[in-house]
Amino acid sequence: MSRVSQNTWIFAVCAVAAVLLTGRPAHAQLFWGAKPMAMGGAFSAVANDVNAIQWNPAGLTALTQRKQMGFDLNYEHHEYLFGDFPYLHPELTQAPAASSFGSGYFNNTTSNVNPKQKERDDWYHIGIADGYVNPLVAVGTAVTSMNFSNSTLKRGNDYDVDLSVAGGFPNVFSIGGTGRWINFSETGKGKADMDVGMLINAINIIKVGLVGRNLFGNDQPLLVRREVSLGVAGYVMSYATISVEMIKVFDGLEKLSSPEYKPPGTFNFAVGAEGVVVKVLAIRGGFNWDQLSGSRMYSGGLAYVDPHGTLGYTFQGSVDQVRDFTHSIQMTLYFP
Repeated sequence: MSRVSQNTWIFAVCAVAAVLLTGRPAHAQLFWGAKPMAMGGAFSAVANDVNAIQWNPAGLTALTQRKQMGFDLNYEHHEYLFGDFPYLHPELTQAPAASSFGSGYFNNTTSNVNPKQKERDDWYHIGIADGYVNPLVAVGTAVTSMNFSNSTLKRGNDYDVDLSVAGGFPNVFSIGGTGRWINFSETGKGKADMDVGMLINAINIIKVGLVGRNLFGNDQPLLVRREVSLGVAGYVMSYATISVEMIKVFDGLEKLSSPEYKPPGTFNFAVGAEGVVVKVLAIRGGFNWDQLSGSRMYSGGLAYVDPHGTLGYTFQGSVDQVRDFTHSIQMTLYFP
């Protein structure tokens, strides 16, 4: 790497670190990552970077193919109105029980909640993956925390630790698994969970991804749900990717159902695309339809990409609620 390139990435590290240290405390959404979010969540068959830890662990073998180690930093900021998601806020109709949980998903400490009140959350994520040491096996680990450092590290609550391993032959077939320890202060204790995924390289320009997520289930299915996802991605050389995904959800139907709202189905759908122009600029877009919660989300993003890493930004908004949106900033470095 040239000295100019090294200085550029050092500056980028400092810039992202500054963002991480100045984020405001707020509320939570399941962590996606800037690139998967920009592609609408249609990422199970793409999964070719450190984001594979939370999307499809089999995708970590892409690092063994490139003989690389990856280091990833991601910050996400989410805002929405309480009144747009009444099924997540029973306190809109009744006073909540006292709790120290930091997320508006489950309660708010005030007894009279204004439906027009805006809730904000910050997610902080760091991931490290190695595909350099062993040519057949890749490993990775990631930590995600909510509202760092105001609530998460001070009380030791609301965090997620992942450990992944993957193996196989990336040009043909790979399989991987992620062990997870997730802690919600609402439940007062942590819980182990697991993802299992596979990637099939069908005809060199088409990949198929199959993932089972959160196989053990948990007592907060509105935040972390059991699901099986099937994705297909098509590639046009190294310049464009188009991906589609269908997700079968197994949790949350009873909690979301009410006399006023009946989920239309338990299948969710996503589509995404990425194109690279002038060799270093990636343009991304996607759409996600979550039938279970009734949300339709659009997204778009830009990223600087080169063999040594990426620096990207993503915006995700709601088709139905204009004040429900997410900003995501992500930086990934690759060595050597």
